Amino acid sequence: MGFRRRFHTENVSHYQHDEFSERIDLLHAFRSPALAMLSRAERVEVKNGPTVPLAAVEDIIGLKLQALQNDPARAEQDWLDMRRLVVVARASGRQLDWELIGDYFCLFERQDLFDLLKEVGDT
Repeated sequence: MGFRRRFHTENVSHYQHDEFSERIDLLHAFRSPALAMLSRAERVEVKNGPTVPLAAVEDIIGLKLQALQNDPARAEQDWLDMRRLVVVARASGRQLDWELIGDYFCLFERQDLFDLLKEVGDT
């Protein structure tokens, strides 16, 4: 489909197409948290291609939190992305699993950010 692998580790691969600036991140699911994410994923069809699992909003928030923790240079954008995910979910009437989201924030000892994000979901 024209995508090339630009980065690869045991845990993740990044693919990019020469015509697009966005990249596709693939999580290699072999640890229990990643397998749980995969079990919650919705399968979506790629235009003229295969169906692929798409992570739940709650799990994307968890991955954004991990990225925020791992790379402080990304923190502002990842925080904005998390907030936007909550705003869009709320606007579309989707009920988020705040217990699952809270588990991610607890894992990274970021109750402070969880409280702020929950406020976004409650407004």
